Amino acid sequence: MKLFDLPVSVVGYAVCDDAAWFNRRVESDWAASVERWSQLPDITLEPETRDHSVGPGYGLAKSSTYELIVELARLEGIVLDPVYTAKAFEGLIHDIDAGHYDQVDDIIFMHTGGVFGLFSHQLELGRAMS
Repeated sequence: MKLFDLPVSVVGYAVCDDAAWFNRRVESDWAASVERWSQLPDITLEPETRDHSVGPGYGLAKSSTYELIVELARLEGIVLDPVYTAKAFEGLIHDIDAGHYDQVDDIIFMHTGGVFGLFSHQLELGRAMS
């Protein structure tokens, strides 16, 4: 999706459901926002959602996801959660490795929080730390 008239693309990473569901949701949320706040521009969005990093289910993650959480925390001090942000980040890493962004100069990952999602995953994270 283009961000207004800026040379910026926004790509979402689904961590549940599929790309079609999220694309419809973005479009309907934007339409509802424009209806509620008339100062917003009435533009047509073309959302892009990648859905290959959903994982085994809501609140469930693969061992590679836990390993990514531990590695990123050790290397950069950035803490991801296994419910949302780690799955999205894992999808982004996969796409970078696969060449999906070869024509892109800069990538910004929006970390939306979720550190509290770590608490119920202490056993899995412990395994990933060893």
